[in-house]
Amino acid sequence: MADTAMSVLATIDLCLKYGNLLVSKVRTYMHAKARLAELILRIEGVWIKMEHQIRSLGTVASLLDTRLQDYFDRTLDNLYAKLRAVLTLIDGIIGSRQATNAQRLDLATQISNWSRTKMMYSERGLEKAVVDLEIWHKIFDPSWFLLSLVPAPAIDERLAEDGTFASSKAVAWVKATRDARKPEADQPTMKQPLLITDFSWIDDVHHIPYSNALVAVDNRTGNALVLDTTTYPSATNLDIAQVHVRDIARVLTTIEPIFMGLLKCRGFHRIPATLQTPPNFRLVFEVPAGAHSPKTLRQRLLAETEATLEHRFHLAQSLARAVLFVHTSGFVHKNIRPETILLFSDTKGSTSMNPFLLGFERFRLASAGTNLISDALWEQNLYRHPERQGTLAEALYVMQHDIYSLGVCMLELGIWKSFIVQGGYSPGTRPPMEFSPSLGPTLLPITKYLDMKDKRTAALEIKNTLVSLAQEKLPFLMGQTYAEIVIACLTCLDRGSGNKFAERGEVEDEDGIIVGVHFIEKIFARLEEIRL
Repeated sequence: MADTAMSVLATIDLCLKYGNLLVSKVRTYMHAKARLAELILRIEGVWIKMEHQIRSLGTVASLLDTRLQDYFDRTLDNLYAKLRAVLTLIDGIIGSRQATNAQRLDLATQISNWSRTKMMYSERGLEKAVVDLEIWHKIFDPSWFLLSLVPAPAIDERLAEDGTFASSKAVAWVKATRDARKPEADQPTMKQPLLITDFSWIDDVHHIPYSNALVAVDNRTGNALVLDTTTYPSATNLDIAQVHVRDIARVLTTIEPIFMGLLKCRGFHRIPATLQTPPNFRLVFEVPAGAHSPKTLRQRLLAETEATLEHRFHLAQSLARAVLFVHTSGFVHKNIRPETILLFSDTKGSTSMNPFLLGFERFRLASAGTNLISDALWEQNLYRHPERQGTLAEALYVMQHDIYSLGVCMLELGIWKSFIVQGGYSPGTRPPMEFSPSLGPTLLPITKYLDMKDKRTAALEIKNTLVSLAQEKLPFLMGQTYAEIVIACLTCLDRGSGNKFAERGEVEDEDGIIVGVHFIEKIFARLEEIRL
């Protein structure tokens, strides 16, 4: 472990050295034409973010176990290679000297006299360098989420002493989340209690179509709210459940909505039992500024309007980030499907904003234990791994079950046709579900499996049908890489060579760190690297 830690620290030192050298060199272009100056600012901007995170990582690297040390060592080694490649490019354009102020002004004069061809070559080279660094940072940024899973208390002390965490959303969130997950006695004083006893300020409540969530208004400020109701069974000990809901709400108060794909929580309140429903809880979320007219992904899929490739990739990337956040928060969601993915319009009427993951009716702390109770609704089983289908599921819930659900959703939005339709919708009711006529019987031919007595075999056949659909349709619609990513999600619990995510035994860790690493490398990073 000591050798691995030393390797990480050595790679950190190299990255810092070459990153600062890069910034020093690109400043040589400072008086160049506008396009080059813009690229310089982008390089400087992304390096400032990287530098803060890399330095913070250096303060805690020795406290991490070898699994994370190995991962960060590989990731930083990749950055080191990119930094060297950029420096080689720049040296080929301006020379390898360390320029003085006079030399910079002289170089600026030379640049102004460059031919159009040389200027174009320089701009294209720097543009590619900037994009490579920005992609690396987008992938590295959520890698910080993994630190929230490490139980070492010394990490909290190091981050508190470091003082640079405020410069990075990811690092700041790790610190805030680690604080939020401490026992209540160790919590810093919260600005407001999480349990809402007076909810007279919640007004104008109405249903969101194709969802169990509600939209409302804070009558004190006029700000929009989203209300999400849990569905604990009637036999649940609500005192114990309230502790879990409180812990979830506490972590969700720390998040950055656009960055993490979840809405920020304001608190929760208990819902008394009625003749038709058992008592439960309702989580209250803030709607991001400028967002309005919430619609579920199901509603968008059922609409006549198509979505651009860019929008579909954006949705997939954002959903993967949200799932990664859920997992590294120590939760599993258990209910990922188009009805629990919320999209808003912005002030310009666009619906290309980030998706937000809702449906916390089965959202729980991964360490709080699970049960095998489920339901037999086929329209929900379609998004569940075969191990978790039926009224009595055969396997305890693990993080890979959420990854499977993500894969089904990514398949559906890649094809951009709803797998199901709902008829006779009325607010507050669960309408009957049917297969989408737009798909036709040949695209999703699973009707014959729904009536099978052997539900386990039926579930496996449906899963195989989804994998085949991804293999046949997605390469032409979304590209080969996207298809491979979806298949990796759908096969993440398979045994043998058919598993494109990881060998099942490789990721059976108690804290979820190895699953998180594989998810970043096999799913999230590959999605971020896709370019149209």
